[in-house]
Amino acid sequence: MKRHLLLAMLLIFCMALLSTNNIYATTPNQQNSDIIANTNIVSESTGDVQQGVDNATNIQNTTVRTFNEVQAVNNTDENQQTTTTTVKTDDNSNNLNNSGKSSENIQSVTEAAGDVNNNKVPGAQTSVQSYTLYNIKIAASRVKAYIESNQKLPNYVQVGTRQVTMPQFLKLVTAGLLKVKSGSTSSVSLKSVGCPSNPIQNLKNGNIYKTEYLVMAGRILSFINAGGNAPNYSSSSLGKIQYESLVYMYSRIMNYYGTKNVLPSYAAMKSWQKTSNTPTTPIPAALQIYLQPTNNCQSADPTIKALASSITQGSSSTYQKGTNLFNWVRDNIGYSFYYNTKSGALGTLTAKTANCCDTTHLLVALSRAVGIPARYVSGVCKFTSGTLYGHVWAQLYVNGNWYNADAISSRNTFGVINNWDTTSWTLKGIYSELPF
Repeated sequence: MKRHLLLAMLLIFCMALLSTNNIYATTPNQQNSDIIANTNIVSESTGDVQQGVDNATNIQNTTVRTFNEVQAVNNTDENQQTTTTTVKTDDNSNNLNNSGKSSENIQSVTEAAGDVNNNKVPGAQTSVQSYTLYNIKIAASRVKAYIESNQKLPNYVQVGTRQVTMPQFLKLVTAGLLKVKSGSTSSVSLKSVGCPSNPIQNLKNGNIYKTEYLVMAGRILSFINAGGNAPNYSSSSLGKIQYESLVYMYSRIMNYYGTKNVLPSYAAMKSWQKTSNTPTTPIPAALQIYLQPTNNCQSADPTIKALASSITQGSSSTYQKGTNLFNWVRDNIGYSFYYNTKSGALGTLTAKTANCCDTTHLLVALSRAVGIPARYVSGVCKFTSGTLYGHVWAQLYVNGNWYNADAISSRNTFGVINNWDTTSWTLKGIYSELPF
């Protein structure tokens, strides 16, 4: 019994041992299987990853290719855009060129007589001022009457509602006669015209017939349009007809047309009596104060004297000297806004820009340097903007008369002010030396 019990226990022990070995035996197999399985999983995962890498590479390559294609498309678009931009730039250039041409065209007519502008700004534009043939005929009768009464040219003549100088009138009257010849009734546009530099004459008495005076009118008009100044003379069958005689001749011709409604067959000519070219009026002792230098009007300074002499060289009259000095200051000194005196005549000459006080200092100094009495006028003026300002300008004494000379505006001429209302202003003072 005991023996059977021992055998049974031994059998149970062996079975338990075998069972344990199987466990340890299977565990490595399971591990190996798991390892293999894991390896397969890893391999598969690796394959998947590689496939993913390959796919990623493909995607990347595709992306790169797509990017390159997009870049190429973008480049194409940019090229197209560049081409378009270039075309637009060219168009813009053309527009700018056209604009420039338009500006030139506008600029060519912005100096119209009577146009007003308070400042001398490069490229400033205003509307064109035109004059009818009727206006010109009336003006011609006034010029003719004045010359025959005074034996000299007037400083200006009223044409319509504006005042124009004699060089401007010469352009108007010659242009008007050419319109009469062509049968045109259109108005004549006008820009500023400079004075002749040195009128000369070599003329025998006689008649200038219609065919010739019309041809001469065309030549005079072309000369003015090309150079901006009235001619010193015009050649004719009678010799050289000087500027003053041309103004008188064409005022008579236009006046005849205005009266008879037909152009005269000829114009009788004789040498111009140079009354206006000979300054016979002495300077009164009371005006000698207007020839003296001051702190801001350095008329005795060598630089001022040399410049004044250069500007007036070749002038045939005191009036011409005053005109040349005025034109030089007006055309060479820019406008700057500030109050009272800052630079004086010499400082203004150096700076090339100034307000009304300093611009006037320079003009007065240059005038006194060549023996022309000059003084300061101060007033409150209403400018074309409608604003009231305290203002200063010069007056020059020429041939017994004081001539206004406001050089801050390119619209003004010697003796004529257009940049503010001369019919309504308040005088503050007249000075030999500006006190501010």
